[in-house]
Amino acid sequence: MRPPASFKQASAPLPQSSSWLRWLPFLVLLLAAVLVLLVWDHFPERWPIHWGWHGKPDRWARKAPLEAFFPIGFGVFLCGIIEGIATFILACPRAGKDQRVAPEAARTIAGLTAEFTRVVSLALAIVLAGLTLVLPLWRPMRSGLLVLSVLIILGMAIAFGMWRMRQGARALQARELFAGLEGWNGLIYHNPQDPRLWVPKITSFGYTLNFAHRWSWVLLLAILAVPMCVVLMVLVVSWTSL
Repeated sequence: MRPPASFKQASAPLPQSSSWLRWLPFLVLLLAAVLVLLVWDHFPERWPIHWGWHGKPDRWARKAPLEAFFPIGFGVFLCGIIEGIATFILACPRAGKDQRVAPEAARTIAGLTAEFTRVVSLALAIVLAGLTLVLPLWRPMRSGLLVLSVLIILGMAIAFGMWRMRQGARALQARELFAGLEGWNGLIYHNPQDPRLWVPKITSFGYTLNFAHRWSWVLLLAILAVPMCVVLMVLVVSWTSL
């Protein structure tokens, strides 16, 4: 016997975006700045900030306010941009071009998408705040552990964000608000029944790839190839100039 729709709605509340997350990245960076001031006397005259292909430091920062606080300033700039994106997403929770998508479902997805961006922003703030203190105080001679730590922090943030998105999808299905969202799987669209390569986004503006299409991954790699080539060229030029 199926439970009535009213019971479904009561038993499956829609997840809400955590508005307090918007301030947390900036609080982390502010705390890092305060800690830098408190332990400034313990900072060395220089510390490694870049490692070459051989795995040894090849660039160093000096004990100067501009260089010591640069990661925090960059973090504030980066988190500010991400928060602007999250705010825009929340301000435009339209249901794309599919009239079957309920406004409540569009608002839920917009809120969870904004939350995902803020969680990533928090992870980036933690990474940059940590590097601000770890690099001068620890002065690591190899970058392997640092790279692994950064990947773990970012991976945990992405995994949490995807879990929250899937939780939202299940809640929308339980409340029978999933009409027009077939193929939406958290962050990506994967619908083998849809022949389109590009599909309108569920919320906000623009289009996204249908990852069930056979050409989607080829196109994604082609799109990513340009910035990857630029980064590779910069690394090669930096290495050959040593």
